[in-house]
Amino acid sequence: MKKLMTLAVMLFAALQIFAQSPQKFNYQAVCRNGSGGIIASQAVSLRMTIHDLTATGTTLYQETHAVTTNAFGLVNIEVGNGTVVSGTFATIPWGTGAKYLEVELDPIGGSTYTSIGTPQLLSVPYALYANTSGTGGSTGPTGANGATGPIGPTGAIGPTGAIGPTGTNGATGAIGPTGANGATGSIGPIGPTGADGATGPIGPTGAVGATGADGVTGAVGPTGPTGATGTAGTNGTNGATGATGATGTYAGGGTLNYIPLWTPNGTTLGNSILLQNGNFINTTGITPGKTGRISAYATSSTNYFGLFGDNNGGNNTTGTDWSYWNCGGAGTFGGNEATVSYTAGVLGTNWNGANITAGVIGTNNAAVQGMLAYRDAAAANYGVFGQQTATLFGYLGGAIYANYGQYNANILGYFGSASYGAYGQYDANNYGRIGGSYFGVLGNGNSTGLAYGGYFTGNYTGSGNPSYTYGSYNYSIGGTQDGYGVYGYASGSSTWQHGGYFANSSGDYAFVASNYSGIHYKIIGSGTVSEIIPTKDHGRVTLMCPESPEYWYVDYATVQLVNGKAHYSIDPILKDVSMFDANNVYKVITQVNIDDCPGVVIKNKTADGFDIVELYSGTHSGEIDLQIVVKPKTNYGSGRFIQAPGPGYLKPDMEPAQAKAANQGSKNTYKWPADWEVYGYDPATFTKVGNLVEGGPHNGMVKVGENQFMSSTEYNAYIKNQKSK
Repeated sequence: MKKLMTLAVMLFAALQIFAQSPQKFNYQAVCRNGSGGIIASQAVSLRMTIHDLTATGTTLYQETHAVTTNAFGLVNIEVGNGTVVSGTFATIPWGTGAKYLEVELDPIGGSTYTSIGTPQLLSVPYALYANTSGTGGSTGPTGANGATGPIGPTGAIGPTGAIGPTGTNGATGAIGPTGANGATGSIGPIGPTGADGATGPIGPTGAVGATGADGVTGAVGPTGPTGATGTAGTNGTNGATGATGATGTYAGGGTLNYIPLWTPNGTTLGNSILLQNGNFINTTGITPGKTGRISAYATSSTNYFGLFGDNNGGNNTTGTDWSYWNCGGAGTFGGNEATVSYTAGVLGTNWNGANITAGVIGTNNAAVQGMLAYRDAAAANYGVFGQQTATLFGYLGGAIYANYGQYNANILGYFGSASYGAYGQYDANNYGRIGGSYFGVLGNGNSTGLAYGGYFTGNYTGSGNPSYTYGSYNYSIGGTQDGYGVYGYASGSSTWQHGGYFANSSGDYAFVASNYSGIHYKIIGSGTVSEIIPTKDHGRVTLMCPESPEYWYVDYATVQLVNGKAHYSIDPILKDVSMFDANNVYKVITQVNIDDCPGVVIKNKTADGFDIVELYSGTHSGEIDLQIVVKPKTNYGSGRFIQAPGPGYLKPDMEPAQAKAANQGSKNTYKWPADWEVYGYDPATFTKVGNLVEGGPHNGMVKVGENQFMSSTEYNAYIKNQKSK
């Protein structure tokens, strides 16, 4: 902020024309900002220039002063006693023409000066001319007294006399307000362990643990004694025998071994289409080459059926051509193909080449089939199995999965396996798991565009505001170990990585654990960082964090001024984490808590500390509060008002031109080494199997075993290979 300096008063030291005059004069002023406010207790720089004849005339002499204003904004300097820039004060020709004093100010103590004004010097400095004026001649005779002239006008007030001796101390003033708390001191040694407290009340009963495994079945106990035989009941009386009916008549005849059939109206006996042929019954009189059997079996094979139908042709009427049907057996069978091997309670097939055992089988070809209580050629068992194509199938009650469904080799899902409660997959890179070894829900999204590891939506469609709607509710019950309600980790090769992102419909957003264009943040976002404090007398109040265009560390301290002097040593930890060099001079703001002390100045700044000296060689003693402002190493080089990220949906390369700040930040900002680099450990040592390694030589890889790691692509392929039908 540009500041102006209001010239309050200019006082000149008393000069005696009959004595040697000092080569300097006093200058005093009050510093105020552009709004008229006093610039109190702040280091400022002054540049004083003496011009000849006019306000812009030749520079005869120039010097600078580095001073600190007091609590009232007052500064006092001696012109002629500053740091000389040009000229010699003692050779200024005060006796030849007017002289002008130009005053320039840098309100932050640097060397960027602003001219405040160039007033003309009045008569007092010309007393310096008395040092070089000529010597008078010899004293002449005393002349006659002239007539008394009129009384002249009152002369100008003479210069201020020399400062008198210090008066006696006045009465002690009232005690001022308590100063700000000093910096927290170092932690003292740990005190002795206190006595054990009284035993607390018994906590609530914990949750019921999981049911333990069934114990070994105990030995069968001895057979109990046989009970006594009950008394036999009495037999009932036989009923009377009924009368014998009349002998029936029949007409017609039949062929040997055919099952007879009454035709046409139940009056004539003839042949049916059923022929008894050994131990089975054939059907006759149907389409040539097609046969059927009831309770059929063949002596030349192990085929047997409760009900058999053939639509494949061939001569099976005699029951000797059973090698054509290679069936283990079926309660009910209907076939239209050959060279098959079936065992089923109910079998219907239009396809050959099978080797199937099932309670119920229905099949049309090698792809379209369905079974109940099914066992395939590889001795894998299924409760229910259905298949439309070689890749489109599903089953219930399998040996590996309780429920499995597959649309194709990539799109599939299942419930109940040895590894997961549920698994769903769009392809090898995009999948989700529920109920795994180390997680409740796991999602992996991997694509060339938008990818979600997990996507959750809470949607309330009712009316009013009865409760809450959660997009995701995370609750960690850590027990005796550390817990995280939400854990976020981001990795990649782009310059935009954030561990977490949060936003709302009002346009507020925030990034957490953020790396934006090489600049590192704990939290960055819209709004302010705030603290909520519930108070009894003032309600729930909010305290805001101070904001700054650039990054600073601030430390506070209280020092004891003794006889007008003190020294402060920079905390070595603060020194280690901050920048201390010629381009990064730290700031010191003082508050003097001593009566009558005109102020102090900070001198001899180094990276180790600085001196505090009372103005005007004062000798007061008492407390002074300090605020030390230093430049951190973290993000050093990023500059002021640096570019910030937009909302999460807006990628950096799509930023509107109006949103770009003048300072885009620097790629050469200072970055602290990672925790594992400083303390010399490998993060993989502490990573669970199946989790991503965060840092170290295996950063970004998945741990699959002790000292075994895979890239994400390799791990996804590995998981895919572990799945089978």
